[in-house]
Amino acid sequence: MSLASLTRTEFRTELGVVPLWHAPGALASDRPVLVTVTGAFATADTMSKMQAVVGPGCDCFLMHLPGNHTPALREASVAAYAEALQAVIAERFAARPVVLVGVSIGALVALAVRAPQVRRVVAVEPPLTTGKLWPMLGPLAQKIAAAPGDTTLRDFAAGVFGVTSGGFEDRRYLHLLDGLGAPVDVVVGDRPLMPERPCETYPSFVDEPERAFLRGLPNVVLHVAPGAGHNVPFQSPMALKAVLLDALLEVGAVPPLSEADRALLSRAPTGAGRVLYVGGAPTAFAAAYRRRTPWALVTVADSLAAAPAGPFDLVALERAGGASAEVIAGRLAPEGGVLAVVEARDAAALDENPLAVVRLTPPAADGEAFDDRAADLWPLVRDGAVPPGPLVLLARARPAREPLFLRAATFAPRLMDIRTRLPAQALRSDPDLVVSLSGPKFSVSDLPVDAPKVLVLQRPALLGAEAWRRALAESLRGGWVVVMEFDDHPALVAEVKAEAVTEESWARFGYVHAVQTSTPRLAEAFGACNPEVRVFPNCAFELEPFPRTPAPRRVFYGAALRGPFAAEVAAALGPVADAHPEVEWLVVGDRAVFDALPAARKELVPYVPYEEYLRLMGTCAVSLSPIEGRRHQDTKSDVKFVEAAARGVLTIASPTIYAETIRHGETGLIAARPQDWAPLLSGVLADERRRQLMARNAWEEVRARRMFARQAPERIAWYRSLWDRRQALTEGLMDRLPGLREAVAG
Repeated sequence: MSLASLTRTEFRTELGVVPLWHAPGALASDRPVLVTVTGAFATADTMSKMQAVVGPGCDCFLMHLPGNHTPALREASVAAYAEALQAVIAERFAARPVVLVGVSIGALVALAVRAPQVRRVVAVEPPLTTGKLWPMLGPLAQKIAAAPGDTTLRDFAAGVFGVTSGGFEDRRYLHLLDGLGAPVDVVVGDRPLMPERPCETYPSFVDEPERAFLRGLPNVVLHVAPGAGHNVPFQSPMALKAVLLDALLEVGAVPPLSEADRALLSRAPTGAGRVLYVGGAPTAFAAAYRRRTPWALVTVADSLAAAPAGPFDLVALERAGGASAEVIAGRLAPEGGVLAVVEARDAAALDENPLAVVRLTPPAADGEAFDDRAADLWPLVRDGAVPPGPLVLLARARPAREPLFLRAATFAPRLMDIRTRLPAQALRSDPDLVVSLSGPKFSVSDLPVDAPKVLVLQRPALLGAEAWRRALAESLRGGWVVVMEFDDHPALVAEVKAEAVTEESWARFGYVHAVQTSTPRLAEAFGACNPEVRVFPNCAFELEPFPRTPAPRRVFYGAALRGPFAAEVAAALGPVADAHPEVEWLVVGDRAVFDALPAARKELVPYVPYEEYLRLMGTCAVSLSPIEGRRHQDTKSDVKFVEAAARGVLTIASPTIYAETIRHGETGLIAARPQDWAPLLSGVLADERRRQLMARNAWEEVRARRMFARQAPERIAWYRSLWDRRQALTEGLMDRLPGLREAVAG
């Protein structure tokens, strides 16, 4: 596609004529609009293929800078170019959402536009201060000197870059980021501007001080394109495409997920860094996958033949018809996997060298119980059965590793999704595991004794050494390694249940091969009973896109059994309610906090399913997490900070637990004293920019360190190591539980 293949339409403004290039029929459409503004001295065909890049969900328009393949305007300045474009948008796109994309000087123009139709701006390498542009200022001055009669060039160089025959004047454009009306993505290259040095191509034109300035703006996200200098579209096209597709997704300019895409996502392994998607909804799939694995680079293609060579950690095929096992395997990393939606009759084609089918299952449902071993249809299909409906096939390069069976049994699942259901659902997608999730009733005799397998018991209800002996003897005869999942201090559990802490309350932690828990302090406590304890901190399973528009005027509180201290904090918030009468207060679960809160605009919601709890939290600006700091409360998890941060919600919390996670004033606020709660909350309700900056820092913290996708490989490796060390661990278990050795032998 070239400029000559597009339709040119001229728009008259008070400053002069502005031509736009576009496909036939684009002006009469009602689809979202993407307008690209090129940079200085761009060739005629620069960015002319945008429609092919972003797909048919929007209409693409191309604007060259005035004077470059277009008539000059009466004034040569970024402000004038933006004013003219703004007039065109108001005239022809008044009822259509617009995404503005600008490259170099075109990025400055895009940033300068203030039109209500503009919903998102993608600014690629905006030279925010021209006095630093050492690679081009000298050559531009020479160009002016070589063409003394070219008034268009002279006016452009002076008005935009500050370059005249007499020298250089710095043009600073940082003010364009003031009062932004839409979220902005700034894309820069990773080859630094400084120091001055010989370069074959331009380095980035955005220096580190300007990058630091951009990082500090709440409505701006800075993206660094790998392997690129100033020419990001040419040098790092896939990184730029990902940002463009995310921007279009936000304005509804991409197709929704198909049922096949949903099936793929339900079984997609968590944590793949390099993903190839072949299908019809690349943007929606990529966005959904990156919610679980935010750092993933998702490459998209219309067909496998058109896809780059890779290697990829995951190849996801919305439709696998005609795909060759050899061609697919050639795109895989050594430990990579293939996920494909297939009909049963086509599955065998992907079980040919160099690929091997690992499993063939229906799309995964998000239920409270599942058994993926029982759901695997591959043995039946291999024997000639043809079950109906599309299935999800997982394959790997031969030889496939023997899977480890992970059985999770929940004894106290209420309000424990983050420790039970969600980890099991996330781990079930790993090709090295076959996972089941159940309640207290399960079998330990349905697998071969020598098959690798681990049984995770969440808060088991067994009491007394004799009950544990019987249960453990049966499990050991079946060949299981047994792990206890426990994420609370026994003294706190006993306090809630109004029970005494007994010797047996602690001894049970020694009646298993290993213990997994959520905090180092709990690990230290349990370590006195069992030498094999592993900490898996609570994590976010999905990271919502950071909200860059002002947050709703809502304050959230949601917790169970926090005691009277939380109600005392709520009662002290009257000054906040008086100073901000428009603010709504949302309390989930705790009636005492709701009753104590002296506010008129408040709502009490009973305990709800976890996903609804997270959704409600995400509708708020601030989450409150008071905790008194009684004995052993410091062993609890900081999960409420993680949950809030993953949704762009700011946390104000007590120092107990949270002072070790929250950096006060940077990723949240710590109310060190009871009298601190009201002024801290009032302060952030009165300063949305400060609230957004802290919330953004917290969001980045979760993205970098607290996603389950980062933790999953460590969990799997630990479970594997438990199986590999089962003999030694079993000997230790038998020493801790008298009579177990005899019970197993009997």
